[in-house]
Formats: sequence, structure tokens, C-alpha cells
Amino acid sequence: MSRKPDFFIVGAAKSGTTSLYRYLIQHPAIFMPRLKEPHFFGEWHPTTGIEDLEEYLDLFAGVSEEVRAGEATTAYLYSSRAAQEIRRFRPNARIMMILRNPVDRAYSNYWEQREGKYWEQRDPVETLSFEQALEAEPERIRQGWGYAFHYVACGRYTEQVARYMDVFTEEAVRIYLFEDLLRDAERVCRDIFSFLEVDPGYPIRAGKAHNPSGPPRSALISKLLYDRLSIKESVKKVLPITARKSVKEWLRARNVRPTPKMNPETRSMLQAVFRKDIHHLEDLIGRDLSHWLET
Repeated sequence: MSRKPDFFIVGAAKSGTTSLYRYLIQHPAIFMPRLKEPHFFGEWHPTTGIEDLEEYLDLFAGVSEEVRAGEATTAYLYSSRAAQEIRRFRPNARIMMILRNPVDRAYSNYWEQREGKYWEQRDPVETLSFEQALEAEPERIRQGWGYAFHYVACGRYTEQVARYMDVFTEEAVRIYLFEDLLRDAERVCRDIFSFLEVDPGYPIRAGKAHNPSGPPRSALISKLLYDRLSIKESVKKVLPITARKSVKEWLRARNVRPTPKMNPETRSMLQAVFRKDIHHLEDLIGRDLSHWLET
């Protein structure tokens, strides 16, 4: 029988899932494929995703039953279909998600689009200001733009979380906050290790933030990192994939400048937009989220 993943990190995007992925793979009893974000389930399938079942199962080929196997795709949380599809594919799957203040998540998402990370092309794919992009979002959604441009819609968590809570048991779902990971990543990992029934005391190296967003310090370096026709094609011939990923991540992290502060009026506007959903989410997950609405 083909090996299937035991657990799924389903999102949210720009909420620390890359850091969590890097922490979990340090555990010898946990396997996650080199390809983060396979995008196999749900309706969102970028060019880097996998749609063929055999190719997807190949990601976990050779993993023993003693090792917990899993994957992380942030689009699964926002997807209207992924929860049901994962349930049919792996009824006893464990589900994990990290939720970030939706205002900050939207802004971080915006800056990642300005950098043009997902499309790996010469120029940023987001050319509007943050405020203009928010105004354009409803029309973009109607026109079928990808979920990475759904800055506000992706942050309406209540319905998204409820989809998983409706199809999986309460014991099969773990929900963390972005600030939990920032405050004590080791504690979050120990809880996850217990959740996955592996040694909870295994030490991990945490504290480093992965996949930061922000304007590039050098447009030239950004182009070299994401241009399909750049020097990275030559690098592929001499470096294994793990080394390429490490070098690319190292360069990208050092090429990102701190994110400019959000306009206070924009923040207040977004807090008003998300207020009702945040209150519903508090009731759903049993966490106090009042700090998400503070000035």
C-alpha cells in the first residue's frame, strides 16, 4: 500500500508555517517532503503544485510507519474543498493550523506579492499600493486572480476553521496563534510532538524566523533569485536541491528590508472590517483575541 501523510499543516499563509516546517523536520521521527506546499488538495493549483496522485504519494515513498509523515500547504485553510478532500483521503489525519492577526497577515502577504516570490519572474506582481490593492481585491476575486491576492478574504478565518472542525474530531485538530510561535516555539513544538505521538522531549533549534516579507534591499538580487532564466539555472547543475534551497533562503533573508509601517488609518479600517469575524473566531476556538483589535 502507498504511504500516505499522517498530518497536514493547512495554514494560514504568512503566519509562521515555514518556520514551523523547519522546526518539525528536525525531529528524527517526523518526515516532511522537501517540497513545501504541494497544493494537492483543494482548488488552488499553482504551477509549482502537484495534481497527480502517484506523484503526490511519491513525496512520502519509503517512509516507515514508525515515522510520522506530513506536509504543509497554506492554501488548504482558505480552500472551500480541501478539508473534505483530506478527510476522504486520510480519515484519521491530524490537522494543524497557525492563525495570525488578519490585519498583519494581509500586510505581510501584500509585501510578499510585491517581491514576486510565487511567480518567480523579473518584476513584482503586485504594483499597487496596499490601500489600492485592498480596494481592488473584490474585483480581482471576481476576475479569478489567485488566492495570494485575496488579502482580506484569506483573513476571514471563522468559516475556514469551521470547515475543518466540522469534518474532523476535536482531538484531531490543533490551532495555534502566530504569537504562540513567537513567544515560545519550543513549547509549541513539544505540544505538536505529543499530538503526533513522537518523543516530545526531542530538542529543536528554534528562534530563527523563516520566509520573512518586505521590500528587497537590491532589486538586482531579487531578480537573480526569482528569474527563471537567471544564474540559478547554472547553480542547479552544481548544487543539490537542499543546498540550493539553503543558499536561496540565506540570500533572500538578507535581501529583505524591514517592512514599512502600515498607515494607522488603514490599520483601523481593517480592524473594523475584521472585527465581527474575530469575535466569532474567539467563540469558535476558545481563545481571547482582543489584542488583535488593539491600536
